[in-house]
Amino acid sequence: MKKILCQIIIALSFLATAEALIVETHETLNEYIALQNFTKIDFSLNLYLKNELSFQDGATEIVNSKKVFKWLGEGGIKEDEPDLPTIYYLRSFNHFHDPLTDEGFPNGTSSVVWSQMPINRQFYGYYSWHDVRYYFYKALTLPEKDSRDDKYADLFRGLGQLMHLVEDASVPDHTRNDAHIIPGWLLDSYEPWVKSNLAVIPDGNENQLLKIKGTTIDPKTNQTNFFSPAKLLETESGFSNAANPFANLIDTNIYLADENHNPITDPSVTLGTHDGFAGVGLAEYTNANFLSHDTMFSFNYPYPKEKDCNVYLEMPPDDILGAERIYFSSTNGHLGEQVNHLAVASKLYAWRGAYFPDETEHQPIGLDPACHRDYAEKLIPKAVGYAAGFLKYFFRGEIDLVPDKSTGYGYVIQNKTSEVMDGTFELYYDNFNDIRKLVPIEVKPWLWKKRVVIPANGTSSHIDLWAEPDDIKEPGKFILVFRGNLGLEQTGAVVGKVVDISHVINISLPDTGYYAFTDKDPGLDSADPRYLEDPSSSGFDKIILNVDNIASRGELDNGTLKLIVRYRLGQGEQFQNPPESTSEAVYYIEKEYPGMVAIPRGMPRKLEFDLGDTPLPLWATDVYVYLAYQGSYGSDDDALCFGFKDASEPTAFGLLNFAHTTCLYETIYDVNDPTAKAMGDLDGDGVIEKNEWDVFPHDLDKLKIGFTTDPHVFPVIHKFDTLLAGEGMRVFVIGDYQGGYYGINSIVTPGDDQDPFHDFVLNQWEMVSSMHWAENQYQVKIDTCKINPNACAVRQYPTYSTRMGINTVRPVMFLNKVYPEGSAVCPY
Repeated sequence: MKKILCQIIIALSFLATAEALIVETHETLNEYIALQNFTKIDFSLNLYLKNELSFQDGATEIVNSKKVFKWLGEGGIKEDEPDLPTIYYLRSFNHFHDPLTDEGFPNGTSSVVWSQMPINRQFYGYYSWHDVRYYFYKALTLPEKDSRDDKYADLFRGLGQLMHLVEDASVPDHTRNDAHIIPGWLLDSYEPWVKSNLAVIPDGNENQLLKIKGTTIDPKTNQTNFFSPAKLLETESGFSNAANPFANLIDTNIYLADENHNPITDPSVTLGTHDGFAGVGLAEYTNANFLSHDTMFSFNYPYPKEKDCNVYLEMPPDDILGAERIYFSSTNGHLGEQVNHLAVASKLYAWRGAYFPDETEHQPIGLDPACHRDYAEKLIPKAVGYAAGFLKYFFRGEIDLVPDKSTGYGYVIQNKTSEVMDGTFELYYDNFNDIRKLVPIEVKPWLWKKRVVIPANGTSSHIDLWAEPDDIKEPGKFILVFRGNLGLEQTGAVVGKVVDISHVINISLPDTGYYAFTDKDPGLDSADPRYLEDPSSSGFDKIILNVDNIASRGELDNGTLKLIVRYRLGQGEQFQNPPESTSEAVYYIEKEYPGMVAIPRGMPRKLEFDLGDTPLPLWATDVYVYLAYQGSYGSDDDALCFGFKDASEPTAFGLLNFAHTTCLYETIYDVNDPTAKAMGDLDGDGVIEKNEWDVFPHDLDKLKIGFTTDPHVFPVIHKFDTLLAGEGMRVFVIGDYQGGYYGINSIVTPGDDQDPFHDFVLNQWEMVSSMHWAENQYQVKIDTCKINPNACAVRQYPTYSTRMGINTVRPVMFLNKVYPEGSAVCPY
């Protein structure tokens, strides 16, 4: 309680006295940084947002009614002036870091530690590194678009607040724990001068110029304005309670002093470089080479030393009094950054030295506009460069989902960074209502949300992605999200990428109305020529596809084409209720299409793949069909392009000839039943004549069965000789979940020589009707995953009906005419 009271009392003085960068300056710098392309460190927030997160307008994209770069600017303000009801600048107690003691301002927390507080541990707003990482993850993954936009706003504002802390390390007061109690406007302070003289001016070429009192400075051209990106990746934090390596942007623990303020290292280390970039923390550079009002040549800070300065008279560049002034220039042996106007002395300085030579503390030395200008010309470029480096570090992770050329199909996750990625990956998509959802497909053996390690600049193991969700808003557009350890950043690193894996080849049903067909049946007698001996290894010997080039970048005019069929194998009878279990293992059939292939746009092709000695088993489940084209695609001579289809599973289609029965008065009778015969003999003369009821069996002769995508076009035909009355048959097809049609044509012939109706012209039976294909596969159910992560995959399978001892999903029955006319059809 005493500590809080103390903070409040001191904070009241901060309102007018604390010499940090004024919030408007943080706002200006943050907005400038957000819009620049820093080629020296290969980073542009604008390009990152466009290329990685699909922000069409980059840093000028509007999120929650405000442009991204404006959110960063607001963060620069809010770190000092939060939204919550509070006394302004209470957070500012935590904006100091003395690199010689690793401490912050009394009653505050070092800015290094403050910036890395655990989630929800800061006060008056949660904007530590870990909080902002969490906002990034939520912005990528929350279901509701409005909620995602809220988190993006928190993310960009939070980044601005963290940039504020980095920029404060360029202010001598913040690195020498100087919060003097004399108002800054009386002291002609550094920050008010910077606010009045720093400007961002458009250059007329969509670029911005940073000017200090009318003089252009370009922080982007000098590598030493940036902390070494490589060193940031390689160097662990020196702070146990701030373990993220970005602490090195503020303090690398290279510039040191002992507990008695005796230097262990000299300021030369603050000019050290790594690969041509700065290699020391910004607070170390500032502390060792610049002064603040209350720490002028102070015992507590061994550098800069007064003895290392030249003292000279000069008319001030910003003439105030019209008289020469005494200036200190750190050009007389100072081993660090040399400043021409390091400090200015009052007229009392000479008298003080003459009469009190032993008094070295609190001398009449201060700073004036000439000092401010020299300071700003060196420190502002550093503030920009280090804060830009912070943004690059935060967004350094880059991933992608790319074709797996080692297999010729499928995908791998590409780690495009020079750091190891160790964590979980998730894949999302947006549905028609902008609800973001986890991809609801099974991708074994590579499992989403399981721990995966991808080496630096390496790739993951093979990933199967066999179909798009039915409700996807933009086909091919997915959001790939990583969370875990990234190099030296342990726990909580987040990387996002909007990936475009639009399939270039569209697969659809050919005019056959199916992808695969067989009339071989394991339920037949072994003597029957259509008997299938082993449905676990035999079944479909060809796949027929309609293939269309829907590419946007060019033609597929010269390449190879491979068919991949992925399936599981049922461990027993699949055409029953319920089907037997299916294998955990996944099987593949790969077949090359002969020769080189061209698939012109707008010219669909029908392709037939002979499966030869590797047929698709009749008991296959979880069937997916995949096409991989490798070759010329637009300007790429070795492109790998895909098309995929979640085909149906083998569907049992049955034709049952129930013409050995008759339906009389809504009751089923065998046609040979005397009762039925008697009812059919309307005049009771013992003979059923042509004008009476047809109570006789009928065979189906010259039977033709086909399937089609167009109900107005009679389908391709599969011919069978005769289906006798009282017999049934079934065929098996693999089609499309979107549905299709079947057609039947047959000659109806008498099955009894006594049938008087056979004297009529023989009847032709023809029908076309819709058909739905069977689903027999596992589906990942996200709600189930939340309850039991080990039972995410739920098997879906159809219901079979049994008639004549034959199990089918879609039975078609041929029935005799119902009598009396107009009566209801009997239930078969």
